[in-house]
Amino acid sequence: MKEKILRAGIIGAGRVAWRYDGGRWEGGRSVSHAACFDRHPQTKLVAVLDSDETALEDVRRALGAGIVATSDAKIFFNEQLDLISICSPSGLHAAHIDAALDAGADYLWIEKPVTSNLQDYKNILSRFRQMQSPPHTLVNYIRRGLPQFELLRSYCQRPDLRGLDFIYSRGIAINGVHLLDLLGYLTDSSEPSALSWIEPGDGINPSFGIKVGKVEAVFRGFDLPYHCIECRATFEDGRITALAGGAQLIFEPRVANEDYPGFSLLGGAKELLPRVDTEDALRDATYIGLCALLENKLPRSDLETAFFSQALLDQIEKAINV
Repeated sequence: MKEKILRAGIIGAGRVAWRYDGGRWEGGRSVSHAACFDRHPQTKLVAVLDSDETALEDVRRALGAGIVATSDAKIFFNEQLDLISICSPSGLHAAHIDAALDAGADYLWIEKPVTSNLQDYKNILSRFRQMQSPPHTLVNYIRRGLPQFELLRSYCQRPDLRGLDFIYSRGIAINGVHLLDLLGYLTDSSEPSALSWIEPGDGINPSFGIKVGKVEAVFRGFDLPYHCIECRATFEDGRITALAGGAQLIFEPRVANEDYPGFSLLGGAKELLPRVDTEDALRDATYIGLCALLENKLPRSDLETAFFSQALLDQIEKAINV
Protein backbone atom coordinates (compact mmCIF):
# COMPACT_ATOMS: atom_id res chain seq x y z
CA MET A 1 0.00 0.00 0.00
CA LYS A 2 1.32 3.43 -0.95
CA GLU A 3 2.33 5.56 2.02
CA LYS A 4 0.39 8.72 2.69
CA ILE A 5 2.19 11.91 1.73
CA LEU A 6 2.23 14.16 4.79
CA ARG A 7 1.31 17.78 4.23
CA ALA A 8 3.91 19.94 5.97
CA GLY A 9 3.77 23.58 7.01
CA ILE A 10 6.47 25.87 8.40
CA ILE A 11 5.87 28.78 10.78
CA GLY A 12 8.65 31.29 10.24
CA ALA A 13 10.40 32.01 6.94
CA GLY A 14 13.97 32.57 8.10
CA ARG A 15 17.29 30.80 7.75
CA VAL A 16 16.62 27.42 9.35
CA ALA A 17 13.17 27.32 7.70
CA TRP A 18 14.62 27.43 4.17
CA ARG A 19 17.30 30.07 3.52
CA TYR A 20 20.35 28.09 4.65
CA ASP A 21 20.21 25.87 1.57
CA GLY A 22 17.48 27.43 -0.57
CA GLY A 23 14.83 25.02 0.68
CA ARG A 24 15.54 22.43 -2.00
CA TRP A 25 17.39 19.13 -1.81
CA GLU A 26 19.78 18.61 -4.69
CA GLY A 27 21.43 15.36 -3.66
CA GLY A 28 23.77 16.68 -0.97
CA ARG A 29 23.03 17.71 2.57
CA SER A 30 19.72 19.16 3.72
CA VAL A 31 20.06 21.68 6.53
CA SER A 32 16.76 23.57 6.46
CA HIS A 33 13.34 22.20 7.31
CA ALA A 34 12.11 22.91 3.77
CA ALA A 35 15.00 21.01 2.17
CA CYS A 36 14.38 18.05 4.49
CA PHE A 37 10.74 18.01 3.46
CA ASP A 38 11.84 18.15 -0.18
CA ARG A 39 14.20 15.23 0.40
CA HIS A 40 11.91 12.92 2.37
CA PRO A 41 9.63 10.81 0.14
CA GLN A 42 6.79 10.96 2.67
CA THR A 43 6.56 14.76 3.08
CA LYS A 44 5.49 17.69 0.94
CA LEU A 45 5.81 21.33 1.98
CA VAL A 46 2.51 23.04 1.22
CA ALA A 47 2.42 26.19 3.39
CA VAL A 48 4.59 28.80 5.10
CA LEU A 49 3.37 31.34 7.67
CA ASP A 50 5.22 34.57 8.44
CA SER A 51 4.25 38.15 9.28
CA ASP A 52 6.93 39.61 6.96
CA GLU A 53 5.54 40.04 3.44
CA THR A 54 9.02 40.47 1.96
CA ALA A 55 10.08 37.13 3.44
CA LEU A 56 6.95 35.50 2.04
CA GLU A 57 7.66 36.88 -1.43
CA ASP A 58 11.15 35.39 -1.22
CA VAL A 59 9.58 32.03 -0.35
CA ARG A 60 7.28 32.20 -3.37
CA ARG A 61 10.17 32.99 -5.71
CA ALA A 62 12.44 30.29 -4.29
CA LEU A 63 10.00 27.47 -3.64
CA GLY A 64 7.34 28.06 -6.26
CA ALA A 65 3.81 29.32 -6.58
CA GLY A 66 2.44 26.00 -5.35
CA ILE A 67 3.44 26.90 -1.80
CA VAL A 68 0.82 28.81 0.18
CA ALA A 69 2.99 31.57 1.66
CA THR A 70 0.80 33.71 3.86
CA SER A 71 0.66 36.03 6.86
CA ASP A 72 -2.89 34.87 7.64
CA ALA A 73 -2.84 32.09 10.26
CA LYS A 74 -6.35 30.98 9.31
CA ILE A 75 -5.32 30.37 5.69
CA PHE A 76 -2.18 28.53 6.85
CA PHE A 77 -3.99 26.17 9.22
CA ASN A 78 -6.77 25.53 6.68
CA GLU A 79 -4.20 23.62 4.62
CA GLN A 80 -4.98 20.42 6.58
CA LEU A 81 -1.43 20.06 7.83
CA ASP A 82 -0.13 16.73 9.11
CA LEU A 83 3.23 18.12 10.21
CA ILE A 84 4.07 21.62 11.47
CA SER A 85 7.56 23.04 11.94
CA ILE A 86 8.11 25.88 14.40
CA CYS A 87 10.94 27.99 12.96
CA SER A 88 9.87 31.42 14.22
CA PRO A 89 11.90 33.45 16.75
CA SER A 90 11.99 31.73 20.14
CA GLY A 91 9.92 34.47 21.77
CA LEU A 92 7.01 33.52 19.51
CA HIS A 93 7.31 29.75 19.94
CA ALA A 94 4.82 29.38 22.78
CA ALA A 95 1.95 31.01 20.86
CA HIS A 96 2.83 29.13 17.67
CA ILE A 97 3.08 25.77 19.41
CA ASP A 98 -0.31 26.35 21.04
CA ALA A 99 -1.79 27.18 17.63
CA ALA A 100 -0.25 24.04 16.13
CA LEU A 101 -1.75 21.94 18.92
CA ASP A 102 -5.15 23.55 18.32
CA ALA A 103 -4.84 22.59 14.63
CA GLY A 104 -4.45 18.91 15.53
CA ALA A 105 -1.33 18.08 13.50
CA ASP A 106 0.07 14.58 14.00
CA TYR A 107 3.70 15.72 14.04
CA LEU A 108 5.42 18.74 15.52
CA TRP A 109 9.03 19.77 14.81
CA ILE A 110 10.29 22.56 17.08
CA GLU A 111 13.48 24.58 16.71
CA LYS A 112 15.55 25.09 19.85
CA PRO A 113 15.14 26.40 22.45
CA VAL A 114 11.50 25.38 22.81
CA THR A 115 10.57 28.76 24.29
CA SER A 116 12.32 31.92 25.42
CA ASN A 117 11.34 31.44 29.08
CA LEU A 118 10.85 28.50 31.41
CA GLN A 119 7.26 29.24 32.39
CA ASP A 120 6.05 29.16 28.78
CA TYR A 121 7.86 25.86 28.35
CA LYS A 122 6.23 24.41 31.47
CA ASN A 123 2.79 25.52 30.25
CA ILE A 124 3.32 23.77 26.91
CA LEU A 125 4.66 20.62 28.57
CA SER A 126 1.67 20.55 30.91
CA ARG A 127 -0.70 20.81 27.96
CA PHE A 128 1.08 17.95 26.18
CA ARG A 129 0.85 15.73 29.22
CA GLN A 130 -2.88 16.36 29.49
CA MET A 131 -3.59 15.50 25.84
CA GLN A 132 -5.00 12.06 25.14
CA SER A 133 -3.09 11.80 21.85
CA PRO A 134 -0.37 14.46 21.68
CA PRO A 135 1.54 14.86 18.41
CA HIS A 136 4.80 13.04 17.83
CA THR A 137 7.29 15.77 18.64
CA LEU A 138 10.94 16.48 17.91
CA VAL A 139 12.96 19.35 19.40
CA ASN A 140 15.81 20.15 17.04
CA TYR A 141 18.79 19.36 19.24
CA ILE A 142 20.37 17.61 16.29
CA ARG A 143 23.42 16.03 17.95
CA ARG A 144 21.50 13.62 20.17
CA GLY A 145 20.85 11.22 17.31
CA LEU A 146 24.42 11.02 15.99
CA PRO A 147 26.71 8.00 16.49
CA GLN A 148 29.67 10.07 17.72
CA PHE A 149 27.65 11.49 20.60
CA GLU A 150 26.07 8.12 21.38
CA LEU A 151 29.61 6.76 21.75
CA LEU A 152 30.73 9.73 23.85
CA ARG A 153 27.66 9.25 26.03
CA SER A 154 28.61 5.62 26.69
CA TYR A 155 32.06 6.76 27.85
CA CYS A 156 30.52 9.41 30.11
CA GLN A 157 28.70 6.70 32.08
CA ARG A 158 32.06 5.39 33.30
CA PRO A 159 32.90 5.94 36.99
CA ASP A 160 36.34 7.37 36.12
CA LEU A 161 34.86 10.43 34.38
CA ARG A 162 36.67 13.36 36.00
CA GLY A 163 35.35 16.43 34.20
CA LEU A 164 33.48 17.87 31.22
CA ASP A 165 34.51 21.02 29.36
CA PHE A 166 32.43 22.85 26.77
CA ILE A 167 33.37 25.77 24.49
CA TYR A 168 30.87 27.77 22.44
CA SER A 169 30.46 31.07 20.60
CA ARG A 170 27.65 33.16 19.10
CA GLY A 171 25.35 33.26 22.12
CA ILE A 172 24.26 30.89 24.86
CA ALA A 173 20.57 31.02 23.82
CA ILE A 174 21.29 30.50 20.11
CA ASN A 175 24.36 28.31 19.84
CA GLY A 176 25.49 27.37 23.35
CA VAL A 177 22.11 25.87 24.13
CA HIS A 178 23.14 22.86 22.03
CA LEU A 179 25.82 22.17 24.64
CA LEU A 180 23.40 22.65 27.53
CA ASP A 181 21.30 19.91 25.99
CA LEU A 182 24.38 17.73 25.41
CA LEU A 183 25.33 17.98 29.09
CA GLY A 184 21.96 16.49 30.01
CA TYR A 185 22.23 13.84 27.31
CA LEU A 186 25.83 12.78 27.98
CA THR A 187 25.27 12.45 31.74
CA ASP A 188 21.72 11.07 31.52
CA SER A 189 20.47 13.97 33.66
CA SER A 190 16.86 15.15 33.58
CA GLU A 191 17.15 18.20 35.87
CA PRO A 192 20.13 20.52 36.38
CA SER A 193 21.58 21.39 39.77
CA ALA A 194 22.31 25.00 40.76
CA LEU A 195 25.16 26.80 39.02
CA SER A 196 28.47 26.59 40.92
CA TRP A 197 29.68 29.93 39.51
CA ILE A 198 29.12 32.26 36.59
CA GLU A 199 31.10 34.97 34.80
CA PRO A 200 28.55 36.96 32.73
CA GLY A 201 31.14 38.44 30.38
CA ASP A 202 29.30 40.31 27.64
CA GLY A 203 25.97 38.84 28.84
CA ILE A 204 25.59 36.90 25.59
CA ASN A 205 28.40 34.36 25.94
CA PRO A 206 28.70 33.72 29.70
CA SER A 207 31.09 31.22 31.26
CA PHE A 208 29.91 29.08 34.16
CA GLY A 209 30.27 25.83 36.06
CA ILE A 210 27.74 23.28 37.24
CA LYS A 211 28.00 20.01 39.14
CA VAL A 212 26.49 16.85 37.67
CA GLY A 213 26.78 14.28 40.40
CA LYS A 214 30.44 14.39 41.44
CA VAL A 215 31.59 15.78 38.09
CA GLU A 216 32.17 19.47 37.40
CA ALA A 217 31.08 20.69 33.98
CA VAL A 218 32.67 23.94 32.82
CA PHE A 219 31.33 26.09 29.98
CA ARG A 220 33.39 28.81 28.31
CA GLY A 221 31.66 31.31 26.06
CA PHE A 222 33.51 33.54 23.60
CA ASP A 223 32.59 36.40 21.32
CA LEU A 224 34.11 34.97 18.13
CA PRO A 225 33.56 35.64 14.42
CA TYR A 226 33.11 31.92 13.80
CA HIS A 227 30.83 29.11 14.90
CA CYS A 228 32.31 27.09 17.77
CA ILE A 229 30.78 24.06 19.51
CA GLU A 230 33.23 21.71 21.22
CA CYS A 231 33.15 19.40 24.21
CA ARG A 232 35.78 17.37 26.04
CA ALA A 233 35.51 14.55 28.58
CA THR A 234 38.47 13.75 30.84
CA PHE A 235 39.06 10.26 32.26
CA GLU A 236 41.82 8.52 34.18
CA ASP A 237 43.07 6.80 31.02
CA GLY A 238 42.86 9.80 28.68
CA ARG A 239 40.68 12.46 27.11
CA ILE A 240 37.96 12.44 24.44
CA THR A 241 37.16 15.58 22.45
CA ALA A 242 34.35 16.30 19.99
CA LEU A 243 35.75 18.89 17.59
CA ALA A 244 34.08 21.16 15.03
CA GLY A 245 30.61 20.63 16.41
CA GLY A 246 31.11 16.88 16.48
CA ALA A 247 32.53 16.44 12.99
CA GLN A 248 35.49 14.64 14.58
CA LEU A 249 35.73 12.53 17.73
CA ILE A 250 39.26 11.94 19.01
CA PHE A 251 40.85 10.10 21.93
CA GLU A 252 44.16 11.06 23.52
CA PRO A 253 45.28 8.07 25.62
CA ARG A 254 47.36 8.21 28.76
CA VAL A 255 50.82 6.84 27.95
CA ALA A 256 54.03 6.39 29.91
CA ASN A 257 56.39 9.37 29.86
CA GLU A 258 59.64 7.87 28.61
CA ASP A 259 61.66 10.87 29.80
CA TYR A 260 60.30 10.75 33.33
CA PRO A 261 59.78 7.15 34.53
CA GLY A 262 56.75 6.73 36.75
CA PHE A 263 54.90 9.62 35.14
CA SER A 264 52.33 9.67 32.33
CA LEU A 265 51.19 12.11 29.66
CA LEU A 266 48.63 12.25 26.88
CA GLY A 267 49.66 10.46 23.71
CA GLY A 268 48.85 11.21 20.10
CA ALA A 269 45.23 11.75 19.11
CA LYS A 270 43.34 8.85 17.53
CA GLU A 271 39.95 8.94 15.83
CA LEU A 272 37.34 6.92 17.72
CA LEU A 273 35.17 6.80 14.59
CA PRO A 274 36.21 7.41 10.96
CA ARG A 275 36.04 11.14 10.31
CA VAL A 276 34.25 10.63 7.00
CA ASP A 277 31.40 8.95 8.93
CA THR A 278 31.18 11.55 11.70
CA GLU A 279 31.30 14.46 9.23
CA ASP A 280 28.56 12.90 7.10
CA ALA A 281 26.40 12.27 10.17
CA LEU A 282 26.74 15.88 11.32
CA ARG A 283 25.86 17.21 7.86
CA ASP A 284 22.75 15.02 7.78
CA ALA A 285 21.75 15.53 11.43
CA THR A 286 18.63 17.56 10.67
CA TYR A 287 17.36 15.00 8.17
CA ILE A 288 18.21 12.12 10.53
CA GLY A 289 15.98 13.77 13.12
CA LEU A 290 13.08 14.13 10.69
CA CYS A 291 13.37 10.47 9.68
CA ALA A 292 13.28 9.35 13.31
CA LEU A 293 10.21 11.53 13.92
CA LEU A 294 8.29 10.16 10.94
CA GLU A 295 9.24 6.56 11.63
CA ASN A 296 7.63 7.01 15.05
CA LYS A 297 10.82 6.02 16.79
CA LEU A 298 11.05 7.59 20.20
CA PRO A 299 13.07 10.73 19.46
CA ARG A 300 16.04 11.24 21.72
CA SER A 301 15.08 14.92 21.74
CA ASP A 302 11.50 15.71 22.64
CA LEU A 303 9.64 18.02 24.96
CA GLU A 304 10.46 15.94 28.03
CA THR A 305 14.22 15.80 27.41
CA ALA A 306 14.26 19.53 26.57
CA PHE A 307 13.49 20.36 30.20
CA PHE A 308 17.16 20.10 31.19
CA SER A 309 18.38 22.75 28.74
CA GLN A 310 15.36 25.02 29.34
CA ALA A 311 15.83 24.94 33.13
CA LEU A 312 19.59 25.48 32.87
CA LEU A 313 19.17 28.34 30.40
CA ASP A 314 16.67 29.92 32.80
CA GLN A 315 19.22 29.75 35.63
CA ILE A 316 21.91 31.33 33.48
CA GLU A 317 19.72 34.19 32.29
CA LYS A 318 18.52 34.95 35.82
CA ALA A 319 22.10 34.96 37.13
CA ILE A 320 23.20 37.35 34.36
CA ASN A 321 20.29 39.72 35.00
CA VAL A 322 20.67 39.93 38.79
